[in-house]
Amino acid sequence: MDPKSRDVGEELEADMTTSTQNNGTAKSTARDKATAPRASRVDGVSDRTGDAVESVRSAAETVRVAAAGAASRVPEVVASTRAAFDDANRRIQAGSDGSLTMGTAVTFGLAVGLLVGGAARPLVAFALIPAGMMGLTLLDRSSRRPAVGRVDATAGR
Repeated sequence: MDPKSRDVGEELEADMTTSTQNNGTAKSTARDKATAPRASRVDGVSDRTGDAVESVRSAAETVRVAAAGAASRVPEVVASTRAAFDDANRRIQAGSDGSLTMGTAVTFGLAVGLLVGGAARPLVAFALIPAGMMGLTLLDRSSRRPAVGRVDATAGR
């Protein structure tokens, strides 16, 4: 119970005591005092509700403006991401097998370290992207080359 409610309750109790002593002549005064604080509390609540509604409207407008601004920049972000991905892919394709093997091991180790360290899963997934790109490039290269040291069983016949 808040202090204002206790003060109102104490006033009512005092007024009721007075009304009992005066044989009921002060009962209307007690009712008037009881309803006056309630009316002011209702006005205060409606003022706070109006402020809250205005705050929500303002926040919604801010979100709408920010979303519209972000939506207008999406094509630029997509284009720059595509360009960065293509550049990274060209560099990976041009890299030697040794550098790709080392890069795959390092980035995979980084991702596992992030996972064990409790990093957010999307961050771990982003850390695995370069490891996957380099690892798949290595697999693609190894599947295109003829195997060294493989003996063809039909060659001697």
